[in-house]
Amino acid sequence: MKRREFLTQACLITAGQLMAGGARLAQAILKRAANRPSSSGVETKCRSLEIRLMGAKSPVLDRAVEILGARIYERCGVKPEFGGTAECNVELAVQPGIGREGFLIEDAARRSVRIIGNDSRGLLYGVGKFLRSNNYHDGFFTLGNWTGTSLPDKPLRGVCTVPHFFNFYHVAPIEQMQHYMEDLALWGFNLIVFGFDIHKFESIQDPAAQAMLRRMNAIGRIAKSLGLDVGMEIAVNDGYANSPEAMRADWTAGHDGYIHELAAHYHLELCPNKPGAKEMLLQWRRETLQAFKDVGLDYVIPWPYDNGGCTNSQCKPWGANGFLTLSQPIAEMARSTIPGCRVILSTWLFDYFTSGEYVGLEERFGLWAA
Repeated sequence: MKRREFLTQACLITAGQLMAGGARLAQAILKRAANRPSSSGVETKCRSLEIRLMGAKSPVLDRAVEILGARIYERCGVKPEFGGTAECNVELAVQPGIGREGFLIEDAARRSVRIIGNDSRGLLYGVGKFLRSNNYHDGFFTLGNWTGTSLPDKPLRGVCTVPHFFNFYHVAPIEQMQHYMEDLALWGFNLIVFGFDIHKFESIQDPAAQAMLRRMNAIGRIAKSLGLDVGMEIAVNDGYANSPEAMRADWTAGHDGYIHELAAHYHLELCPNKPGAKEMLLQWRRETLQAFKDVGLDYVIPWPYDNGGCTNSQCKPWGANGFLTLSQPIAEMARSTIPGCRVILSTWLFDYFTSGEYVGLEERFGLWAA
């Protein structure tokens, strides 16, 4: 692939713009086009509930129905019915025209609410809004009074779920992870991102590495079952625990324009300008991408620092030089391995350890686009 094609098919994004820390941000970036109280203005108690999915079905829509019923039961003990007569009704449907990933909630009739999604994601987000609008009690719930249309303000609303250092994503039972990811979807997220830190392992065949890959693939399948996109961060020069010492990267400061030592650097990373290192790094990246081929990655995100990076003269400044010598072939590799995969070029911590990375990146982009 020509360098110009690499750039025209990649996005440039600062990691902090993509990753969200919780539901508050997701709520803030949902733009409410019409937010008005229900016309009835009367508190409606529901001791029984029927859920009806109108129109064509799909596995993702069936999951939306299942999640709605499960959350109602968890919060008040009302077990929804799927056919027959109940005190209250919720109709679910998909109808394009609202706007991408948007939804509409309206009163369908007395004791009946209709949730319409522009698409399957919009319907799931509408289910989330409906659930948050209600009040729950022991044995019944009261219908909320929010009706209107909501559209997302941002096309990418992601959360980073890197499983490492025994955090929740690393050790939580998969059943808890599934419940958590369902909640993320109900709040309006559409992208789940993870990363495969290889510095803890000696190779991809390491039993611990294989166990981690199985867990990450399970997380990816959960996201896909909800209709969400899946992305993977790749620390481009990350190395295994037994990486060749002669190929390892420099992390020190006080030379070549670096004023801070590289943070979260494991001293196992490789310098792509040392003989044989680039080829070894790309082989490791190829193995990782192959491990997620069946799940299918929607995004690959070459990552510069934290961990990663190299401060030696041949790589400086890393973000506009050494980093790009690996990011371009990784992008090409991702697209050839997983058709339809898109690339986001991260600028995380640019111009913190050294200067000239953003300016240098602009110059490289201008050069490549010429």
